Amino acid sequence: MNDAQKHEVAMLRPIPAPDGEQPSSLWKAAYEHPVAVGAGVAAVAAAGTGLYLSRGKIANLLAPRSQEVLLVEAAPFMGRTMKHALEASGHRVTWVTEIDRLRPLTGLSDEGAQVALKMNRFHTAFIDPNHVTKAAIDFDKLAPFFHQGNVRTIGTSVMAKTNEKMLASGVDIAANKTTILMSLAGKKLDLQQAVRAPGKAQGILSNIENSPSTPEWKRLHDAADALLMKHMIP
Repeated sequence: MNDAQKHEVAMLRPIPAPDGEQPSSLWKAAYEHPVAVGAGVAAVAAAGTGLYLSRGKIANLLAPRSQEVLLVEAAPFMGRTMKHALEASGHRVTWVTEIDRLRPLTGLSDEGAQVALKMNRFHTAFIDPNHVTKAAIDFDKLAPFFHQGNVRTIGTSVMAKTNEKMLASGVDIAANKTTILMSLAGKKLDLQQAVRAPGKAQGILSNIENSPSTPEWKRLHDAADALLMKHMIP
């Protein structure tokens, strides 16, 4: 590993939250590091809740433990890490770096190729709103679009205000990307529960964010830290 790579790893390593500071600040500097994130980050959008069809409500009640997951994440190291964490829990993951069109639903692979996505195959979608093409997709249309397909959506912005905006717009669940990674690495976020009862899942994530420096928070942080470092460099 050369000096430049060592510097990048040091910049990306999770930073413990100081006393009295919310864990949402974890890895913020690392995630926004231009070398790691690259130029593939698009603008702002999100997904939401809304009314589900009766068929969708039944499907949510019968949500399988092993789910088909759509992961929208542009940063390669974070995409690899979240994909691994989800697959380790038995889920099947389709990872795209960006959603560039809704009709038909189309994304971009980590190699830049267009990927046709079939809405009816997914149970849950993890979406960073910065990785949705703003010019082609209206922010307010994302939530109803995914709800038509009965897909639960989890917003993953690194910015607290953006997560608040996403929840207000109708997204099912939203939390800082660090918190979500901690919950996946520590096996605290149950996607079956997220589909059946998103309010309970949101409560779990909120408790993690609001409980820095506790033994449980440290356990989750250490698990996420180890997983992140494992997948930082291919």
